[in-house]
Amino acid sequence: VLRGASLYTLKGDDGLPVEDTRCVELGFDGDLWIGTERGAVRMLDDDWHYFGADHWLPDNRVNDIAVGDNIVYIATDGGIGIIKYEPFTLLKKAEYFERHIREWGHMRMGFIHMLIKRDGQWIRHISDNDGSITGQYLASLCYKYAVTGDEATREKAVESFRALVWMNKITNHGGFIARAIWSPYDKDPRATGGSGGLPARWYPTPDNKWHWKGDTSSDEVIGHYYAVTLFHDLVARGKEKEAAREHIQVMSDYIIDCGWTMHDLDGKPTRWARWNPEYLLRAYGYSDRGVNGLEALAFMESAIAITGDERFKEGYQQLIDWGYPDNTIRQKNTFPPTLVAPWDDNLAFKSYNTLLRYTADPNLRSIYLRSLERSYEIKRMEQMPWFNFTYGAYTGNDCETGPAVQFLREWPLDPIQHNYSNSHRDDLFIEDGYKSYEGALKRLSLRETSAIRAHRRAIHLDGGSSGARMLEPSGFLRDYWMGRYYGMIEAPETSDPELISVEKRKNYNPGAEPWDGPPRPDVGF
Repeated sequence: VLRGASLYTLKGDDGLPVEDTRCVELGFDGDLWIGTERGAVRMLDDDWHYFGADHWLPDNRVNDIAVGDNIVYIATDGGIGIIKYEPFTLLKKAEYFERHIREWGHMRMGFIHMLIKRDGQWIRHISDNDGSITGQYLASLCYKYAVTGDEATREKAVESFRALVWMNKITNHGGFIARAIWSPYDKDPRATGGSGGLPARWYPTPDNKWHWKGDTSSDEVIGHYYAVTLFHDLVARGKEKEAAREHIQVMSDYIIDCGWTMHDLDGKPTRWARWNPEYLLRAYGYSDRGVNGLEALAFMESAIAITGDERFKEGYQQLIDWGYPDNTIRQKNTFPPTLVAPWDDNLAFKSYNTLLRYTADPNLRSIYLRSLERSYEIKRMEQMPWFNFTYGAYTGNDCETGPAVQFLREWPLDPIQHNYSNSHRDDLFIEDGYKSYEGALKRLSLRETSAIRAHRRAIHLDGGSSGARMLEPSGFLRDYWMGRYYGMIEAPETSDPELISVEKRKNYNPGAEPWDGPPRPDVGF
């Protein structure tokens, strides 16, 4: 780079993703495009954007670049990659993803599903955690309705809430909730694997129309508490509010009745739904004592607030007597690496979002905030809005809104998990002002990786699924509307429909076929 009479060399240490340069071309907005042996790079005044094969280009080896108005053509050994820029507000992006969910068939009876490609066709995947995944989408609708008052959004929220209620009623077993519900009409076969390498536990309904998956995990349970309490507080009316209260009541009763676990139909605790001291305060479950204890405290605090039942006040006091609040302070594991589970971060932050909504006791609240402070300090280098916005909402402290919103800007419109590779890059360093407590080399933009769920990290260098999975984009929707609800993101100043909305299309269904099985049974409201 020539500046005045001086030449400067740009290297990986300066932020250049790949040093092996083959060609350069001036861009359309004061930017510079760089072709390399391992992808294309866009250089701006204060940022670098990396575009690799599979996700953006047909091949990594770039031979030439041509730039037009807001469009870039990148010639590679495998063909020409075309990258087009058009203005989007974050609101328009949210509307784009809502349209995508409808058009691509992610929804089924109120549940939201990832799509997987099988024999060249997209089908809905019946997962281990359909309730928790649907709960994330329900949370996005709750925040959106609270912000907009849109009745169509409320109707969608009620529909997803009914699906969660069904997951309790289908078991006919108190407050025991199913992991997933499957029908012979589903294109995805029933999973044969269960928790910890054990066989899956599927139970048929008496009429044999449905099969539900047991061995319910703590992931599912905290997912229900987080989403259903939001629904109760922000959306529910009349019988819906009664149903939400009952849902929390029966789950909480069942957990206490089972000795702070959830029992499967065999009368024994499931593999992961354990919050009892015999598990958490002994060697076998000791590493989970913080996050599982945090969950249990969230269960009781929310049950007290929503039901007012004295039994849950007694249960909460029992957890306090066992020392669970103090155990939450260091709930985030950082060592050894075998104990660092990214999904535990998601469970912890769902727990914070539930527990801190209701905790009034100043002494307990100060402990939980200490826990959140430590967890956020570890996670902040990833700049993910889920962690940042949670921290800001409950502490009132600066939560680095700028980087978190930038994360949403960089969320790819294409939710297919293409392969990506970054381990070869020359710019693998942590940004100034941040520290990785988990051995990461770099925080990566979603532009440079792939669509993710909230329980995955933004620090994986390589990955993907060869384009065989399409994630439901509810992670973006939840984080965007959460940011709007708490005031971290403002509404667009423009009213231009081209910048805040997307065109509605009829008869466009390129994804999974519409659900053609039996309707969901009546859940009572």
